[in-house]
Amino acid sequence: MDDHNITRVFFSQLAARSGFVASSRALSFGKGLAAGAHGDFDVAAGLLFPQFEHAVRELFYANKIVTTTDPLKASQNEHDLNKLLVHDAAGKLFGDDAAFDLRCLLIEKDGANLRNHLAHGVVDDGQEFGAKIYFWWMCLRIVCLPLVRAAVSASRS
Repeated sequence: MDDHNITRVFFSQLAARSGFVASSRALSFGKGLAAGAHGDFDVAAGLLFPQFEHAVRELFYANKIVTTTDPLKASQNEHDLNKLLVHDAAGKLFGDDAAFDLRCLLIEKDGANLRNHLAHGVVDDGQEFGAKIYFWWMCLRIVCLPLVRAAVSASRS
């Protein structure tokens, strides 16, 4: 088995245990994390953006925060990161500093606005490299944080 496959399995298992990633999305999330660990941040960003957005939506939903437009209307749409990350709950769920970083990195026009740039195809090869690395690191941090907290809590018991 090559190193890449082992890393993909490792990161998929990490994602599955984190509580942030739905078990049905752990493999895709793990592939994105593994790609970044191997230095392929273009692939990492492409794989992680939709999985991250889904995980954020699920986190809001789990905390009883509405993530859709008015269900009484004829069509119901899921809120995207542009709406979720500016919600007051983002600071409570991620911490104020991390929520600010995520907004600046992903959706703010005065920031990197990486999610929108990638989603609309306005990033050329080699552009936004630092932002892609930082996004990968933020995903890794958010996946690992619940595991670290659980380990610290268990060690104090």
